[in-house]
Amino acid sequence: MIIAIDGPAASGKSTVAQKVAEELNYSYLNTGLLYRALAYVLVCQFGYTEDRLKNFKPDKELISEIFNSGDLEYEYKNNQAKVFYKKSDITTYLKNEAMDRCTSLISPYAEVREPLVKYQKELAKVNKNIVTDGRDCGSFVFPKAELKIFLTASVKVRAQRWKDFLINKGESIAGLDSEYEINLRDTRDKERKLAPLVQAKNAVLIDSSDLSIDEVVSEIISLAKNKK
Repeated sequence: MIIAIDGPAASGKSTVAQKVAEELNYSYLNTGLLYRALAYVLVCQFGYTEDRLKNFKPDKELISEIFNSGDLEYEYKNNQAKVFYKKSDITTYLKNEAMDRCTSLISPYAEVREPLVKYQKELAKVNKNIVTDGRDCGSFVFPKAELKIFLTASVKVRAQRWKDFLINKGESIAGLDSEYEINLRDTRDKERKLAPLVQAKNAVLIDSSDLSIDEVVSEIISLAKNKK
């Protein structure tokens, strides 16, 4: 069974998806982590900068090679999602404000999404029961997923969650307009030409603005058990 959880930035998708996977003893596929990993590799290994990514001209051969070479590896083990590049664990470098921006800049392009989607589908074949989250898992990557969730929350709530996340990581938020940044990312995700952020057909809408993580997880598990 595939459970696909989509939604806008800072809606809690990754946290919820991982907890659902733990409760059901499913594998967890964090698609957003893979996009971040690609952005990290482009910046740290191939000389791209954030300014250069603003006028990104995707090198299809390079991006395909990154995924086809085996240098980039995704692992879900002991309830932890990790990404390795050339056998080095790069997971801790992937969730910060800079990678947020870089990932958002590269993700709309077909040259990025096509090899990445192929990679995701190959990972899903290894484990028949998975929980996955992202922007287009139910609408584009796994359109035949047995359970689709669209998880959202108000911009104000999501902006505060993102700000809290950065603070907890010890990052400076001086001058950060979190609501502006969230709105900017939402606009990019909704207006991109390929696989834009939409509520997939037959997806269950869950607004988590006034719900705890545990309440959201409980609701999804109940839906999954009813599907079974």
